[in-house]
Amino acid sequence: PKAAMVAVAVVAACTVAAVALAPGLSRPWILPASRLRPIVAPRMALDDPTTGPDADQAGSGPPEAELLEDIARFKARDTERAGAADAAGPDIAMTVINGLGVVLTCNFIIIVGLFLWFLTGAVAQLAAHVDGPINAFRVAWDPFILPLLTTHMALTFLSKGIEKATGKEQAGGVGGNWDIKL
Repeated sequence: PKAAMVAVAVVAACTVAAVALAPGLSRPWILPASRLRPIVAPRMALDDPTTGPDADQAGSGPPEAELLEDIARFKARDTERAGAADAAGPDIAMTVINGLGVVLTCNFIIIVGLFLWFLTGAVAQLAAHVDGPINAFRVAWDPFILPLLTTHMALTFLSKGIEKATGKEQAGGVGGNWDIKL
């Protein structure tokens, strides 16, 4: 601890000396006004639809009636799909996946709490020389924390495996475009 404090004091003294001895600059981190240049944003073609590359097409979109027809068609399609899914009954794979999602979410919240416990113990040990919180964490590691982490990882892989096996993967879900081959 004393060596670290001495090192910080030396760095601070060197910084103060460099600032004090810098020729002509009292604050070297601030540029003088003579070295600044004005910031001007270039004019974009999108600023004015009548002057851009698509100026001749401005306002030539589909009429409002066509848009309303499209909305009605999409709503009908979504209603048909929802009705077909309801008629087929609840899908057991999705029920399991959703249940695993709830368990994993609760598990994740517990893991975050355990991480905060670890951080508290580490800071208490290093800053205040209090070993109680970190020792309690070490005691809980084998019977509680390690099995919790193992279960969390196993359920995560199980959930992904069920999604892959049943083709119920959500597009654009967690993991991006990673294609995990099982």
